[in-house]
Amino acid sequence: MPENTNESPRFSSRPLEVRLDGEGRFLEANEAYCNLFGRKAEELLGHWFMPLVHVEDRDKTEIQMQKLWSPPHVSDLKNRAMTVMGWRWLLWHAEAKLDDNGEVLEIHAFGRDVTDTKWQEPVIEEKLVILTKLLRDIEANPDLPSNARETLKHIRKLLDEIRSYPKISG
Repeated sequence: MPENTNESPRFSSRPLEVRLDGEGRFLEANEAYCNLFGRKAEELLGHWFMPLVHVEDRDKTEIQMQKLWSPPHVSDLKNRAMTVMGWRWLLWHAEAKLDDNGEVLEIHAFGRDVTDTKWQEPVIEEKLVILTKLLRDIEANPDLPSNARETLKHIRKLLDEIRSYPKISG
């Protein structure tokens, strides 16, 4: 998983990528992952990934990881991990690679740091509530011209679309 190292991990948009064995021990970690955790790949190899996960997130991480043992052998999860920048929220997509007997041979996971987005979600939700109330007040005006009502329908549709986006927090 070689890659260019000219970017600081704080500003890197490169995805984190790891390969784990069926027991959750590192087989490989890309440079973005190593930089974020301040470790060399050799230091990670053969070690279990869970000690890097925040203690409060370990149970739900384990539950999500168990999904890799049944079809479709895919799991999406988020957890906090101790990095060189302190605790960060990471969003992961993991897929299991099976052997000829259908047993999990290894896990390939792709992640990204979503800490900044996670902290912005409550602010965005608050703004959506305000916009929805304003829209409702304007729509309640009986003297509103029909072309304005069409514009408001479009605005309401956009607000509903924004609300439907998946959230990182939860």
